[in-house]
Amino acid sequence: MISSPQTLAKLARIEATYRNLIHRPSRELEGSFFETSDHLTPPPAAGGEQTWNPYQAGQTWGCEGGSAWFRTEWTADRDYDGPVYLVAETGGCESLLFVNGKACGIFNHADYKWQRGDHRALMIAQSPRAGKVFEILLEAYAGHPIVGAHPGDSVHTQDAYRPPFIRCFKGLHVATRDEEVKDFVVDLHTIRTLAEALSDRSFRKGRLLAALDEVYAVLWEEPGEVLEDDWRAGVRRAREILAPELACRNGDVAPRAGLIGHSHMDTAWLWTVAEAKRKCARTYSNVLRLMEQYPEYRFVQSSALHADFMREGYPDVFEGIKQRVAEGRWEPNGGVWIEPDVNLAGGEALIRQFLVGRRFTRKHFNYTSDTFWLPDTFGYSAALPQILAGCGIQYFLTTKLTWNDTNSFPYDTFWWEGIDGTRVFTHFNDIHCAPDPGTLINKLAGTGPKDFRKTENCVRHPDVNQARLISFGRGDGGGGPDFEMLELARRVKDLEGCPRAEYTTVSEFMTHLRDDSPRAPLYVGELYFEGHRGTLTQQAAIKRLVRAAEFALRNLDYCAARASLAGQEPDAARLDELWRVLLLNQFHDILPGTSIPAVHDQAIRELTSLVADCRAYAGELLSTLSDENSGTISIHNTLGWTRRTGWISADLPCPLGVASQMVETPWGERRRVLGRIDLPPLGARVLEVGLPEEDQSPPFRFADDTLETPHAVLKFDHAGRIVSWLDRSSGRELRTEGKNPLNTLVFGEDIPAQWDNWDIDSDLEHKLAPLDSPAELSLVACGPLQARLRRSITLGRRSRITQDIVVHAHTAQVDFETVVDWAEPHRYLGVEFELAVHSPNARHEIQFGHLQRGTHRNFAEDRARFEVSQHKWSDLSESAFGVALLNDGKYGLSVLGSRIRLSLLKGGGHPDPRGDAGVHTFTYSLLPHVSGFSVEAVVRPAYELNTPLLAHEGATRIAESLIAEPHPDHIIETVKVAESGEGIVVRLYDAAGSASPLAVTPKSALAFAGDVNLLEDPVATIAWHRPFGIRTVLLKAN
Repeated sequence: MISSPQTLAKLARIEATYRNLIHRPSRELEGSFFETSDHLTPPPAAGGEQTWNPYQAGQTWGCEGGSAWFRTEWTADRDYDGPVYLVAETGGCESLLFVNGKACGIFNHADYKWQRGDHRALMIAQSPRAGKVFEILLEAYAGHPIVGAHPGDSVHTQDAYRPPFIRCFKGLHVATRDEEVKDFVVDLHTIRTLAEALSDRSFRKGRLLAALDEVYAVLWEEPGEVLEDDWRAGVRRAREILAPELACRNGDVAPRAGLIGHSHMDTAWLWTVAEAKRKCARTYSNVLRLMEQYPEYRFVQSSALHADFMREGYPDVFEGIKQRVAEGRWEPNGGVWIEPDVNLAGGEALIRQFLVGRRFTRKHFNYTSDTFWLPDTFGYSAALPQILAGCGIQYFLTTKLTWNDTNSFPYDTFWWEGIDGTRVFTHFNDIHCAPDPGTLINKLAGTGPKDFRKTENCVRHPDVNQARLISFGRGDGGGGPDFEMLELARRVKDLEGCPRAEYTTVSEFMTHLRDDSPRAPLYVGELYFEGHRGTLTQQAAIKRLVRAAEFALRNLDYCAARASLAGQEPDAARLDELWRVLLLNQFHDILPGTSIPAVHDQAIRELTSLVADCRAYAGELLSTLSDENSGTISIHNTLGWTRRTGWISADLPCPLGVASQMVETPWGERRRVLGRIDLPPLGARVLEVGLPEEDQSPPFRFADDTLETPHAVLKFDHAGRIVSWLDRSSGRELRTEGKNPLNTLVFGEDIPAQWDNWDIDSDLEHKLAPLDSPAELSLVACGPLQARLRRSITLGRRSRITQDIVVHAHTAQVDFETVVDWAEPHRYLGVEFELAVHSPNARHEIQFGHLQRGTHRNFAEDRARFEVSQHKWSDLSESAFGVALLNDGKYGLSVLGSRIRLSLLKGGGHPDPRGDAGVHTFTYSLLPHVSGFSVEAVVRPAYELNTPLLAHEGATRIAESLIAEPHPDHIIETVKVAESGEGIVVRLYDAAGSASPLAVTPKSALAFAGDVNLLEDPVATIAWHRPFGIRTVLLKAN
């Protein structure tokens, strides 16, 4: 090509210059304003309690987290033949426009247009008549401090909200849109980006460059320096030159881009949930306003909660959404309440996301979603296909795996098979973009200008499919499509050299893509994201509280079900509200710990209260089902098998007829440990109370750094680590000879290349060193059920660890109850066990089952999986012996050969600069088992570690088991009141992957009322022979 490359750069500059001439101010508006730190809904009235003062251009306003409201009015001075716009320069990072009390769109500061769209002018009215009065109100936000997301960022270098938060108001102006200039700018942008994206050997590109050379020759680069007639003549001539190129059409086999507007909306991240509500109002009102101007425009919104924000705070926006849904232009098709983290959230919680989300869209929009829309979470559990199918979801869309840091994911359109064999049709769409030719070519063909990604982000196999969904618009913090994107969408509908692009809905696109892709390949197993591995560990308190809340809600659901069967009426609204607190806090930037301090602090407060509220309400329900009797205590087992041990609060009286021992944890909680309690599955025992047995000699001996138990002989070194663990049942030594002792804490600097709170990099391995400084080791408890060795260690320069090593009389399991007073920014803490067990694979629990992952680094994909997710347990087993590592709130770990390393704490400092500082409490447990892996040996103990017993004074009337104890391979995950209010629902799954029949045998007071899906819609009863299958049944009282 002989065209000068400088010409394209100059034309891009010319575009920006003329873009500023599209909206031409005609009149400045006078008015008044006031400042506030509150989020006000509905908008403040003119005669309200606020003090309004006149505003003037150049004045300053604002503070951290502050807002200003600006009020004015405009009377149409004549009859207008087209739209009239407002150009607002409030100085705010984001502003929400109200016209006559109705939310009408978003203004963005020019500094943030690449994040939230170029929203510089909004329509006041379409063709207003002379004399019509319009009341105009704007809420402008000054922003708040954020330290950024990457190591080295600061409040001054990050680009989300820039300080200082003193903003400058420049004025409000009525304006009209210059259609000629607008069309020129969009035409030029279309052809220029098409030319940039095409290959240098393309004949189409040659024609375009020649045309652009002509265009450049007739344009004035500085229109302000010449007469308007002169620069307008150039604009008109440029459009004449571009017109033939815009009229060129594609052939019959051009690839297809499905277009739909979208704005990824983080419920919390670099802003609070409260600010996210305002972001939703700005973005969604803007979408509705643009829909008035562009009748072809369609938009997809994924989280039902965001629509509920509008219902509660901005009812006019909500009514507008309802209208557009009814027209088929607004698609509320995400499937869930919020976009959750699906590695960390429990299985029942994921089901409730769909249950609550789809219930909302059915009720308010008469719409049932068929798609799970989850672009921005950090890996996708192999349990999802079965959950999606059980919730009536046909399609799954995401974008995140195109962010992989090592390997390109092999497919973009495929059938995804989960652990039970269920398949869901999956597509990698794209977001955060404009529908210009360059973008479309890049997103489909992979050519043209690249973005930040290191791996492929395009249609990977054109022999399989030749289409991709492009959900265009700005997001994370809202914004969505701007008017220029909608203009571009019109021009790329059928433009030679560019993929054929037209509006669709997600549902329509996925249905056509599935039907048109008979060769779509199959991918089996988890969709592992090669990145953001630190999200499995960061903000440890939130993760442990979420785990506790999931089990508190599980117990509460059980109590509500028992109360319902007994003729009581549990408060359904109260139960629903408690669940919604959990669902909100499983959002994919809250639960992973990747938000600002205010978000994390609010989550901890809400989750702490949630756990307490669940336990309190469970106690209330149980009290209504009990007879007062000061001489008895009732202890309930919400698990599906006989439970022989556990603990209750030391504040409760001592039950007779069982073994008991009082202990105190290293975090100061007093417990009464119980043995021989033999609690029936899903039932209870009523025991008399009195003084504990006196003759309870301990079966433990500690001397010379050696602890002997009925199950093992443990030897400790100077650092309190286990240098020898002889398992009595097998006669095997658990520690690998020549390797680090068992329970070795490893510590080191952790500063990832980017994404501070998100990432753990593979080279962390080089930074970690074992903690081998001397530890204090003392016997603090020795009774008939437990012995406790307390270990105290100094960590780093400012931190300390106190740990009880707890051995038991009834089990070989050893618990490590741990308190860490953590003040170590950019440090990592883990614990390692070098086990004398050899296996090429380890098992890791996920929702409703487990995965087997390699313990080697044979291939690039194996090397990228250096940190993986788990839930309550991981297990390394040979055919006749194994060792499981259990936990009560730790999700990240690494297994290499025979070494298991559990990640305990990560001190990332962006966007929360505190490095997760504070006091953390947690328990992990090592459990040898003289067998290969089994549910009884591994899964049940993990559930018992996480499931508190329920106990209260008085004699319960619901001691009998609800159902017969299921097959040993099966776990009863949920017992709850049916959504219909009639009967109860029991959900169980095959935890072994054995495909044994999932049977539910109710006791005499209950009758089988049919199978239901995960949303509790009736389904046919089938033979349940599916590995890791989930079965949900409805039971009713006889």
